[in-house]
Amino acid sequence: MRKRATLKDVAKRSGVDPTTASKILNRRPDCYASAATKEKVLESARALDYIPNVYGKLLKGGKTRTIALLTRYAREEDTLATALQMVRLVHEKGYRTLFHQLPFHVPDVLALIDDLIARQVEGFIFLKGHEPAVDERVGRLVEEGYPVLAVDGYFDFPVDRVMGDRFEAGRLVTEHLLACGARRIVMICSDPSNRSVEPRVAGYRQALEARGLAFDERLLVGDAHSYRQAADAMRRRLADGEAPDGVFGYNNETAIGAMCALSEAGLRVPGDVVVAAFDDMQVAGYLPGCSLTTVYFPWQTMAREAVKMLFAGLAREGKPGRFRKKTISPVLTARQSTARPAAPGAS
Repeated sequence: MRKRATLKDVAKRSGVDPTTASKILNRRPDCYASAATKEKVLESARALDYIPNVYGKLLKGGKTRTIALLTRYAREEDTLATALQMVRLVHEKGYRTLFHQLPFHVPDVLALIDDLIARQVEGFIFLKGHEPAVDERVGRLVEEGYPVLAVDGYFDFPVDRVMGDRFEAGRLVTEHLLACGARRIVMICSDPSNRSVEPRVAGYRQALEARGLAFDERLLVGDAHSYRQAADAMRRRLADGEAPDGVFGYNNETAIGAMCALSEAGLRVPGDVVVAAFDDMQVAGYLPGCSLTTVYFPWQTMAREAVKMLFAGLAREGKPGRFRKKTISPVLTARQSTARPAAPGAS
């Protein structure tokens, strides 16, 4: 086996001292070497196939400068975009990220967390969702002094959190549909009592009642997560003779599924029914004939605030501190699916 190059080898080839080489390779913010020197060191490291000895650093009392980023929803477009932006921002601060899709089975999740601890990660980011089965283990991480951050997700105990304002998102999109003249607005969701869905329903309800319209639970269509489920749910509602004039989708898939069912029934969007949805997938802006109005949380902002909060936690170095929460405001992007003249007297 060929002998691995060392930090001293890289420094010697670059004509700098090992301390300067280390700061450049680890992207330390206190490195003041010139751009030319930095490029020379990086080129030497590439030429020598230099790989940092992480565990050697640990034996010397150093740190791995590594963050764990965990999510159950890596296949979702906005989740992946947020995660990749966080990876980039963490890298800019001289740290690296171990990004993992959470396993399905709880024992595997617990084993993953233990493995990450063995790898000496310095902090944990949990992106999206609620993980009640691992609450106890994550609670012990907090007790042990690890910075733990929930990004647009929940735990049943205090942790630092960056959260989208789902109540305001529900209120904002419902007000927009009302301004377009809708009065019988069906809300398609997974489970109205779900911790992620419940505040959206509350915002939807407040917007209706602020216009003097009664909240009608029969207009909440639950147990619809996908294109097909939403289309089937809308077909059943239309078969009952209860055609809506507005639809608020739990996500883009449910809104698009509902639009397909409405089209089958000869109802035009937005002429007969205005439609909007939570989240903002790329497809929303490119649906042929009728792009989709959406309400969403800017993932760039979410990622930036999350990394800022994480590094504030790292700076505490395990010392107890007040848990913090940052709320991200929603953004509404109006497109063709609600391009109807505003109702008389609508603001």
